[in-house]
Amino acid sequence: MFQNGSLKKKVAIFDLDGVIINSEAIFDIADTEFFYRRGIHYKREEVISIVIGKGLRESTAILKKIYTLKESIEGLLEERRKILAEAYATRIDFMGGFKKFHTALIEKNIRTCIATASDNELLAIVDRKLGLSEIFRGKIFTIADVQHKSKPDPAIFLYAAHRVGAVPDECVVIEDSPNGILAAKNADMLCIALTTTHARDKLNLADVIVDTFHEIHIGEIFTNQSHI
Repeated sequence: MFQNGSLKKKVAIFDLDGVIINSEAIFDIADTEFFYRRGIHYKREEVISIVIGKGLRESTAILKKIYTLKESIEGLLEERRKILAEAYATRIDFMGGFKKFHTALIEKNIRTCIATASDNELLAIVDRKLGLSEIFRGKIFTIADVQHKSKPDPAIFLYAAHRVGAVPDECVVIEDSPNGILAAKNADMLCIALTTTHARDKLNLADVIVDTFHEIHIGEIFTNQSHI
């Protein structure tokens, strides 16, 4: 699968939104509502490539600037968070194929973790509903752990690798966004991109591009470990 001759990997670092959970579709619904309240047509394709992979505060500041919104960032942030929280509570779920894929990694003793720009309050909702802390054994890292440095800054991936006791060359990042892929490459990590959010031509910096988890050949990428 990989054509660079690198050693097989020991760690899988997962992005959250659009990779583990179906939140990108929920963001579309929530932001459509957010702009509808203001009589503004939400130009999804124009905005998504700019804000995806950013934290909720940073993406809200970007939307405020693009659409010249008059409200304070704090007010806009709280409104978006409330709309999203209501949608998360009823609509959030795992992406197809994730649970089976993750189970296969654990059976091979591959270390796994989450590295996300997700808002902590929204993350807590997801955790309560889907049990992420149990699935990942508490190894969930956010940009709050790295002074809110959003992707494409590699800080969150480097931090995650350090916390699970790995070096970059031992890690594979699974992402769905151009900013996330660039962050992985900036961290000197291999990257698998899922086409869950963007078309393939937007993901061409990734080492491998797949449509579903079923297309990822674990045995070709990861080395079986007898212990962690």
